[in-house]
Amino acid sequence: MASHIKVYNQKRNALNRQIKALSDAIEQGTVDRTNAVLRLQRVTDLFHAHEELHDVIEMEDPTNKALERMTVLSNDYYALASRVASIPNPNGSVPDASTGRDIPTASSTFLEKQRQLKLPVADIPKFDGNCDQWITFKNSFESMVATRTDIDDLVKFLYLRDALQKEAASKIAIFSATAENYKKAWKSLIDAYDRKRILIARHVDALLDTPTIGIATATSLSRLVDDTRQRLSVLKSINFEPDEKIVVRILERALPIDIRAKWEESLQLDEFPTLDEFFKFIDLTIYRLSTMETETTRIKREIEQKRAGESDTGNTKRLKKDSARLLMTAATTKPCLRCGDSHYLYRCPEYNKDSIGDRWAFIEEKKLCRNCLRKHEGTCNSGKCKKCNQTHHTSLHRNEQPTPTIPQA
Repeated sequence: MASHIKVYNQKRNALNRQIKALSDAIEQGTVDRTNAVLRLQRVTDLFHAHEELHDVIEMEDPTNKALERMTVLSNDYYALASRVASIPNPNGSVPDASTGRDIPTASSTFLEKQRQLKLPVADIPKFDGNCDQWITFKNSFESMVATRTDIDDLVKFLYLRDALQKEAASKIAIFSATAENYKKAWKSLIDAYDRKRILIARHVDALLDTPTIGIATATSLSRLVDDTRQRLSVLKSINFEPDEKIVVRILERALPIDIRAKWEESLQLDEFPTLDEFFKFIDLTIYRLSTMETETTRIKREIEQKRAGESDTGNTKRLKKDSARLLMTAATTKPCLRCGDSHYLYRCPEYNKDSIGDRWAFIEEKKLCRNCLRKHEGTCNSGKCKKCNQTHHTSLHRNEQPTPTIPQA
């Protein structure tokens, strides 16, 4: 710690000298804008190195008095950066900080760029030793910390230690916080968790063990799709991509009976569906379910509000009838086979535009019951045609010729 404080004070003194020297040069008018920007870049490098060391000391000893002057130093730096940004150029442009060449941008852009360079520690994910999360953690940590060249290995070690929890934290507990131990600590994690065969086996097993959904809801279907996409993404990152047809089949078997039936109705007998087609179907189903769930919730809320405002018996009975009617309407979640909207086939505008012959052809193609216009097994108990009392739906009635004979669904 004592050596850290010594280096910290040395960097602070050097930074103060650089800030004062550039401030004096600007005050005396001995530098133009390009020169000032290039010199500010050196000051910026010193400032961020000082910030990183400040974070190291603050992690280990947050009450150390050497940290107290950081606020003043930060104010001095940003005040200097603002002065540099405000120096006028003949053509109204701003020099690039690395090359000194003019770039057409607002004066605030350069200063904002300097303020955004600091590493956002809060965004580093946590890892507790769960192998399922290792690849995600590894990729995130490498991109956010390990590959950076503007922070030293001591700071990287501290970020790594802060990101580990439970079992994973114990893997590097033997290492003290030094720059030399960072690579050793990272290697110990690689040795413990970065086993390709084990990772592949765990994620493939998770796909094979995908549980069957009991009741179709927007939430349950979203979880099925999100979990699958995440596992496939992890497997792809370690150069393993399972056969798409196998994945589709696994997901088909996980669907609730009613959703699976709708999925089967959308398929061709001689073509196996792609994973994208499956995801597209489920995404559309999630949207419809979400819409109906929202509508059902609204209707129930309206019913409860009416019940609270009506106390007499007559109104209560009427309200119960209204409740049943509204909930039956909201429960019609199966999409119409003709247009895809949520209504019965005989209420479909597209179906009602068709000729009687086209309607018969449609129900034959979809293998629907000619009485109720739905799919089911066994005898249909729906009523007969209201116009001729024959065994077909009223919408299929022909005035001029006998009813075609179609096998019962």
